[in-house]
Amino acid sequence: MINWLKWPKRRETAGDEVASDRAIVHFTDAALGKMLEVLANKGGRSQLSVRVTAEEGPSGSVNYGMALEESSAAGDTVIETNGVTVLVDPRSLPHVNRCTVDFLNSPLQPGFKVEPPPPEYDAAAHTHAAAVATSRPQLDLSNPVIRTVQSVIDEQVNPGIASHGGRATLIDVKDKVVYVELGGGCQGCAMASVTLKQGVERMIKQAVPQIREVIDTTDHAGGTNPYFESAKGGASPFHEAAKG
Repeated sequence: MINWLKWPKRRETAGDEVASDRAIVHFTDAALGKMLEVLANKGGRSQLSVRVTAEEGPSGSVNYGMALEESSAAGDTVIETNGVTVLVDPRSLPHVNRCTVDFLNSPLQPGFKVEPPPPEYDAAAHTHAAAVATSRPQLDLSNPVIRTVQSVIDEQVNPGIASHGGRATLIDVKDKVVYVELGGGCQGCAMASVTLKQGVERMIKQAVPQIREVIDTTDHAGGTNPYFESAKGGASPFHEAAKG
């Protein structure tokens, strides 16, 4: 949760900002209502802006921050959204553009939360996924990236999903995208997407941070029990239960 309610900062180097009609920050209804309330209490939204920052952490993770400010800094992108002015510095912009700001009214830990932008739909990557699913190109294990990804699958991913009768096979690595096929108990499983994102993709990105996406090439409809309900088939071995 973001602890961002700080007194507005004064900046000496204001101006030269970049007004943007293309960069977007989404606010949920709850976040927008709370944001407008906070701005009104601090002196009005015409006087204050909301700065959203993003800092890359270990293993490709991103840490977000928010603060109220009275003016922009040189190079800022200025985003106007539903009466709220958002400021974003150049380094943060790739992680902030298309992100979603939510407000969680939890009695234990209320506050704003920034969800990272969803991956861009890469038409070329998904076209390649359909092709490699049938062609099965020969893996070049002399390539250090491919060799490392294969090692992660062999030594971390498959031992984890073996208890559920599943397995993952590396099909290809191209343009920082990894293509895998899930088999055994993972083929047709309703929790396959969770296994892919919380397990396979997370482990691969930890070992090879430059990987931007992992795509599942599996023919899930061709499984023995295609798309069975998770209640019948069990949870993903990598599923992270919500903490209450």
